[in-house]
Amino acid sequence: KKKKGGALASDWHNDIPLYPQGLVLAGDNLFLAGPPRFDETQTRLFMGSSATDDYELPPVLKEASDTFDGKKGGVLWAVNLADGKKRAELKLDSIPVFDGLMAANGRLYLSQKDGSVVCFAQAR
Repeated sequence: KKKKGGALASDWHNDIPLYPQGLVLAGDNLFLAGPPRFDETQTRLFMGSSATDDYELPPVLKEASDTFDGKKGGVLWAVNLADGKKRAELKLDSIPVFDGLMAANGRLYLSQKDGSVVCFAQAR
């Protein structure tokens, strides 16, 4: 972000198909990892009309719950820092733990909710 007349101005804006739980800046890349997005509009509509939680979750809430429990896996994105364009996307078997993404020595490390740690390195 650049400061412009006392206010902050964005260089770019990008809607992403995940809920970032891990972010790390490495070189000219911004890496984001988290569970995939679900239909928030339908979930809000249902929650606005729901009177009790004393029953089996309906599909719209089950999807939201399963997403944040990690049952739908996760997503890792690499974004070009200069223009916000996606450089790469990778589906993950598990979602990251909160703030569980780190970059060091040309590698990306991801700590996942299933207890595993994954190391990504650029192909040579």
